[in-house]
Amino acid sequence: RTQTWTGDEIPQLIEAARAINYQAMALCLELMDYCGFAPVDARTVTRSMLARVGEACIIDRARSKTGKGGIWAIPADLYERIETYIDDLGIEILPDAPIFRRHARSKATGQPMPWRNQQEFARDFRDVRERAFGKDEKRKAMDIRRSVSVDTDLAGMTREQRAAMLANSMDRNAALHKVYTPDTIEAAIKALESR
Repeated sequence: RTQTWTGDEIPQLIEAARAINYQAMALCLELMDYCGFAPVDARTVTRSMLARVGEACIIDRARSKTGKGGIWAIPADLYERIETYIDDLGIEILPDAPIFRRHARSKATGQPMPWRNQQEFARDFRDVRERAFGKDEKRKAMDIRRSVSVDTDLAGMTREQRAAMLANSMDRNAALHKVYTPDTIEAAIKALESR
């Protein structure tokens, strides 16, 4: 895959999620955009992973796919929106249980349920994507991770810094680097302008 979302399209996805009352999806998309998380890493954030350290708001977690740990800083207003979301759920969330809940509720308990798998998340994301960009749009939530890598590359972040942010080995693996930093028109223009 080489698809990416542009910097102005991700906020449109977030607003579309809010518009159809997919509040958890909106927060997950924000985390994916700020932290470069894969969808699974956003949807499985737990209370125990969130913290305030002095003025900083952080997420301390291991990647679901690789187990590689990392610490990501998030804006204070996003941290506050997550805390408000938790309070508004009106249920107790155990420290190691996923915070984010689907818009659908359990038939047995009536309580909001976390996404059980990537297919449920992808189905809900399709609703958001369609609201924002119509039925013909086919890019996926997973493409946000690549978009963050491309944007931070264009902003001047080194390959090593991006590997640390994405908690992967793209700094040592050329094939993985190519996956997360495909050739773009913007990169070509930046190269021309630097000459």
